[in-house]
Amino acid sequence: MILFGTLLAVSVATPIQAEGLYGNWASDCTPIGKGGRHGIITRIAIKDGAIEASARLYAKNDCQTPTLDVDYRGIDLQTNKKEDGILFHHTVASITLTPLSEAVIAQYNLVDGEVHGCGLKRWALNVPKSVAGRTCDPFYFAQERTTLYDTAWIADGAVQFASLPMIWTNTDAGRRTSKPLPIRYSRTASK
Repeated sequence: MILFGTLLAVSVATPIQAEGLYGNWASDCTPIGKGGRHGIITRIAIKDGAIEASARLYAKNDCQTPTLDVDYRGIDLQTNKKEDGILFHHTVASITLTPLSEAVIAQYNLVDGEVHGCGLKRWALNVPKSVAGRTCDPFYFAQERTTLYDTAWIADGAVQFASLPMIWTNTDAGRRTSKPLPIRYSRTASK
């Protein structure tokens, strides 16, 4: 009986691999922001029960001048393959933002009575700060230890997500979006 209980505990704690989702993925330069004036390139690594995503934002939609890095780590990744996609959830371990531009630092450290820089002060070039649980306009980032629910679709060698990396508030399994975001990620050799 002790052996059965131990095996059951191990099987429950072990992440289930959904065929094809594990690995390294990267987006092309994708226009974002008002009128598509900015750009974003995101890299995602899914392995060993964890998901790591790194999004680099750019001043213009040609993705030539980096302004910010947003780095995410999710743990306790659980996946379940369904006919119409892969349902998965993960727990927020960390979300950090790193300014890569002096212009961003000047804006984030601005003191004018408005909220800038996710409500944090003393931003510095290439120094990450935790933004978990904070609003960094236009995003509200989930708090650490929050479980997020998402769906992935794999077709033609690419994956699309319903939430990642744009929606950080889906904390209800019953409210997963049934349509993918337009950003497509191609499989890469490394993160």
